[in-house]
Amino acid sequence: MKKTITLLLLVFALYRANAQTPIVTGTDMPANPFNIISKPCAIIIRPTDKELAEMSKKNGTDNIETVNDNANVSIDIIKSYLDSARTPIIEKEAKGELKFKLLDGKIYALDHLDKLYWNVFLFNGENTPIKVTVQDFARQYINYMKIQK
Repeated sequence: MKKTITLLLLVFALYRANAQTPIVTGTDMPANPFNIISKPCAIIIRPTDKELAEMSKKNGTDNIETVNDNANVSIDIIKSYLDSARTPIIEKEAKGELKFKLLDGKIYALDHLDKLYWNVFLFNGENTPIKVTVQDFARQYINYMKIQK
């Protein structure tokens, strides 16, 4: 019973995290010529194998496999849209940071990736990247990437 409640809370938390208004937390940083994303793309953040193992140990393997499967279904829906729009996709493990070169030349760092399991971000090559959700993804994509309807 306790595992079932934990699973339900974990699924609800994942759903609520994806249902919130897309925002990104990060910092402006001085430029670094290495590993900087400067072209429009989508970024998919997934937990590392180590993080999945730790979550499985804490919440039960079946629970985490269910959450992982549900998250991957949402990500697959988004990836299908991105493929049809010919948007490059970067898949990244949830560790380290990502750096983006903005239109004004500033470098924006998206840090604390270790807390962004199963998240998808869009970067239009100009503005701060945004976190997107599977709910209403097409509208978010069109508005942020400045695509004509």
